[in-house]
Amino acid sequence: MHTVLKTLLIVVSTLIGIFFIEQIFYRFHQDYAKLRADFLWKLSDKKSFPKWLRHIPIDQFQTIPDGNSGFGDKRFKAETKFTRAVLGHTRATRDKIYNEFLHNAPPASKPSFVPMRFVDRKGIDRTILEPLGGKDKVEATVLWVIKKYKEEKEAKAAKKKLEKQFTPLFQKSIACGIVDGDLSAVVNALADNHPHLARRIFVWVDSEVSEDFAHQDTENLALLVFHQPKKLPSLPADSENPPFVLFLTDENTETKVQDEALDWLDDLRKSDSNPSEERLRGLLYHGKVSAHDSVKASLALGYSYMMEVNRVLGSPEKLDKEAPKQSPLVDGSLPEAEDEATVVSVPESRQTEVVLPSSYSDDKPPPDPNPEYFDCKTLREYRRLNPKHRFLSNIELTISLGRWFEENTGLDNIRRKDPDFVENYESLKLIHDRNL
Repeated sequence: MHTVLKTLLIVVSTLIGIFFIEQIFYRFHQDYAKLRADFLWKLSDKKSFPKWLRHIPIDQFQTIPDGNSGFGDKRFKAETKFTRAVLGHTRATRDKIYNEFLHNAPPASKPSFVPMRFVDRKGIDRTILEPLGGKDKVEATVLWVIKKYKEEKEAKAAKKKLEKQFTPLFQKSIACGIVDGDLSAVVNALADNHPHLARRIFVWVDSEVSEDFAHQDTENLALLVFHQPKKLPSLPADSENPPFVLFLTDENTETKVQDEALDWLDDLRKSDSNPSEERLRGLLYHGKVSAHDSVKASLALGYSYMMEVNRVLGSPEKLDKEAPKQSPLVDGSLPEAEDEATVVSVPESRQTEVVLPSSYSDDKPPPDPNPEYFDCKTLREYRRLNPKHRFLSNIELTISLGRWFEENTGLDNIRRKDPDFVENYESLKLIHDRNL
């Protein structure tokens, strides 16, 4: 009997020791923590996974909260507990970022980024800070939305302060930019001229700009972080690829906004099949304003969330592989139809099309001063066959189509079919080049 008890004690002690060692690795070894999280998520999503194992206090076995988790504070506690669990394996990274913010750690001795300057759709000069390594190094772009300052000195000071916080993101191959105006004008300009920065766009929205941001279109954004929001935009209707969203709220967040955040979470959690994406798709952390350095803690949590979503999504495909090699237009040009009109069409079997702005929200481009200015049969026929682009001005459509023809098929064929279009395009291009 004594031998049996001794053996049992050794086995139990060994298991306890293994458990504590494993917990230390999980807490402080980032690579192991990620590996364990991915493995247990996939394991727990199998139909054969025993339900009783879900009662074991392991982060990856936590059940996703829903309407049955309660209301008010009870639901917020459930969501906060789940957020802690689902991001539990990022604790080492989060603590490192928090300590850097807490102690105002200086940036790296060598620059970790290069500035990339461009002009947005409204003609405003913008700058994106790219991590070193070239465009293939960039995996995502974080756009930090701030309020528009009246004094240029204040604006520069605010931007400089934010830029000091970007170092952890550069280290994860994430580009960063600051937007103090129309976000869609920046996103569309990146898509047009710097597509490697528009592959995967993350947006951070602070409390002071959340009311203005509520009118923005979120359709083409990959991730959103709402920090103490005062108002929320509408969730993209019937979106096949909704954004990942993290809500950082506290006791000062209005009840209406909190309820809207919960509605977002319930909608976001409906469609994912990938276990990692399903758990990360919508999260809410309800903190306390009185907590020690709550702002820095929120920053660290938000950064770790963005890094984890980027990791789970995987490295984006290289731009050269993403770009269509064939013309999205029939026969690579504008063939003449039976009615001798110039025809632009997109094959039903392909989803690609001429690269044009896909959507505008409340901030649509102003119409041409004269509706007939730069009008031609190419534009009229394109609008007839592509009605979703009908809101584009003649100038925008002429430049976009002209660029595509010039890069893919040349302008000679179009010049024979519609010389007015080519003449308009070359005039607009000359004006555009002079303004650069």
